[in-house]
Amino acid sequence: MLATEAASSDPVIEYSLLGEDVSDGVFGWIAFGIDLTNEETVSPVASLYADGGVEESSSGGGAGGNGTSGGAPPS
Repeated sequence: MLATEAASSDPVIEYSLLGEDVSDGVFGWIAFGIDLTNEETVSPVASLYADGGVEESSSGGGAGGNGTSGGAPPS
């Protein structure tokens, strides 16, 4: 998606100089969208209590968050 946007605009940040050069200031902005139809189930990997943090055993553990020790990030 980043490559598609880069073909017609700067997908990371839009900016405008507020004077002759950067020392006069830069105004920057980004645009983003939210898919309101997407639904995800989120579960914590840990909980923080007054006595300290506790890892959740039902979180699946591992770096992959799905019971594995890695793997591809979610799409």
